Amino acid sequence: DRPHTDLFRIDSKKWRIDLLLASDYGSSPMTVRQYKEKSGALLVINGGFFNELFRSLGLLVRRGKVLNPIRETTWGIFLLKGKEKGASIISRRDWSSSDLSSTTLAIQVGPRLVIDGKIPSFKESVPTRRSAIGITKEGSVLIALTEEAVNLGEWAQLLSQECPWALNLDGGGSSQIAVKMGSFSLNVEGLTAVPNALGVFS
Repeated sequence: DRPHTDLFRIDSKKWRIDLLLASDYGSSPMTVRQYKEKSGALLVINGGFFNELFRSLGLLVRRGKVLNPIRETTWGIFLLKGKEKGASIISRRDWSSSDLSSTTLAIQVGPRLVIDGKIPSFKESVPTRRSAIGITKEGSVLIALTEEAVNLGEWAQLLSQECPWALNLDGGGSSQIAVKMGSFSLNVEGLTAVPNALGVFS
């Protein structure tokens, strides 16, 4: 049986996906519900990694501006290049700062779970709740969160059924999502507040 998983397919040409930082609101780290309330987003999911001082780790770019520097790791990068070019997931070595002017969003996190339809080998870890962002065959952005503990291999296998490209977001106690679209609402709380998140806007 597949673990209980919340999946949302977002057409990035019709919906705006944006990077949210707690510092935007002069706040310490926040829950995704707080991000949603303060930003007016329809959906918010936790974003990238951070240290014990709640400082973000890894590349963060918003509307062509680097908000946090790239990290020399094997993590992947989720990119949005505007409405026409859409979304992509690339490796660290494929990132170029010359692309900044056309980059509306970039977040570096990992590992990459599905690469061109294939599941890579990665160091397995203990089962935990997980969240991810992916790209479907049709080019839509997939936002996913499993409410049950799974290991990385199970998570990658599940996501590979939905999309040929997928990137793990920060997991464990950070995994959380808040959604309010019309009459539909969902709030899966995490165990910790987070310094950055991804929001979806109409």
